[in-house]
Amino acid sequence: MNDPCSNNPCLNGGTCTPKGTSFSCKCPSPYLGKACERDPCTDQLCKNGGTCKVDNNSFRCECTFPYAGDKCDKECRCDKGICELKDGNTVCVCPPEFGLHLSSLCQ
Repeated sequence: MNDPCSNNPCLNGGTCTPKGTSFSCKCPSPYLGKACERDPCTDQLCKNGGTCKVDNNSFRCECTFPYAGDKCDKECRCDKGICELKDGNTVCVCPPEFGLHLSSLCQ
């Protein structure tokens, strides 16, 4: 019986484990795929200085302030308020005269 890991099918430093006549690869970050062939961060999906991170077989962007959103493509613009980051999203902290103290825009 041939060892399915004998020809090193796992790329990019992945570790091969035989599974009967097949195999599975344990991939080092950030690589994904059956043979660790994909790097989801190579397409530079994160905008505005965001950093791509791989979590559970998908990517996420860590954004730099004042940007937020899945791809760091949403800029916080608070006309008369102060922009803050809250739970990964940007919000405007508005002065008391605007009524709402947390809003998407202080006008």
